[in-house]
Amino acid sequence: MNHKALQELMEKKNIDIIFLANIRHKDPHLYYLTHMESEYLFLTIEQNKDPTLYASSLEFEKTKHDSIIKNVKLLNKNPFELLNNLIKKSKARTIGINQNILTINEYNTLIKKNKKVKIIDINK
Repeated sequence: MNHKALQELMEKKNIDIIFLANIRHKDPHLYYLTHMESEYLFLTIEQNKDPTLYASSLEFEKTKHDSIIKNVKLLNKNPFELLNNLIKKSKARTIGINQNILTINEYNTLIKKNKKVKIIDINK
């Protein structure tokens, strides 16, 4: 499944944003969609926009060159702050995450900062 097919599925399932992350563990879904294994990568996919891949300054040039995602940005803030800002800006009501990759603290913080947002585990 490429990101276009995923966006069609997102529309059917009413998921506004998908957020995938390589933090402590590498998310196989992120690798599948980007072909990148670097640590500290974050992918956001919205229904009607090109996916955005965020990379640390150490991996930015490599990511920009090697990723099949063309919209690559330098990660210049905490990825969860970035996600919270994206949720507010887009007025997202439902986001999809891989709960197996996030810590309990990260997940709980995400819920606390986005009380009106439904969070769905998209691992399967």
